[in-house]
Amino acid sequence: MQVRSVAAPDLDAVHRLLSANGWAHRVGDVERLGRLISASQHAVVAVVDDEIVGFARAITDGISNGYLSMVVVAEPFRQRGIGRALVESIVGSERNVTWVLRAGRDGAAEFFAKLGFSASTLAMERPRREQAISAFAVLVPAAESLVGDLRERFDATTKLGMPAHITILVPFMAPADITSAVLDRAQQALNRVASFHFLLGSVARFPTTAYLAPEPPEPFVTMTRALVEAFPGFQPYGGEHQGVVPHLTVAHGDAAEAAAAARELLARLDASGAVKANCTSVVLIENSAGRWKEMHVFHLSPANA
Repeated sequence: MQVRSVAAPDLDAVHRLLSANGWAHRVGDVERLGRLISASQHAVVAVVDDEIVGFARAITDGISNGYLSMVVVAEPFRQRGIGRALVESIVGSERNVTWVLRAGRDGAAEFFAKLGFSASTLAMERPRREQAISAFAVLVPAAESLVGDLRERFDATTKLGMPAHITILVPFMAPADITSAVLDRAQQALNRVASFHFLLGSVARFPTTAYLAPEPPEPFVTMTRALVEAFPGFQPYGGEHQGVVPHLTVAHGDAAEAAAAARELLARLDASGAVKANCTSVVLIENSAGRWKEMHVFHLSPANA
């Protein structure tokens, strides 16, 4: 394994690494990543068998203070000392600098503690204003009578204007960056799927989420994969989850609430039967004003076209 400085030919590979590991919403496209790296005093990659499997960057005056901004290692290569090597290649060269970082991701605090970092009672921060994003979704008004009141209780997105929906791709690019050419490319990708019928009759769970699983799931998966192929810099949920699982979220954020919502959903489905719905379009929504609103509608071709 080799740790070295980032070079211009590395940008595409670094962008793919970051996008696949939950950083797509932060780095944006390759051009923006290049600007982030150019503005950093340290930007290094870890290379194994000519493959870039890790990346770290930092900002520092080189004298007194420094900020460690990103440390990312591809999942198959974790627990091999690569993250440690990346960090030490940066902070080890400037022993007189006080380094700070944000350790909000799962396991991050424990990892950095082993490298000499400790929780601070002195640090303060002025958080960035979260960048507006967009998302592709299939709206499911037919499900509102079944799930509307449960979503009001257990899904915070309802208070941000989000109706019952099945997400196709999130996050997507900032609304200001969406041009007519982007819309045309998205429409071409979505043209792979014609309008279709689906049912919502099955309740399923993630650890802190209760959802309805659409049947069949394949058209939703096809649309997601088509959009990712057209826009490889935007992976589903920023690359934080493996695979594509279409779902209509009813409860999210608390395991006990999700369990309660799941029980209620099962009872309601037993009484009313599955929700029958049609997918004839995909909407592009955005949250630049703090609430989700419709930006564009992509119509799917008729089923018999």
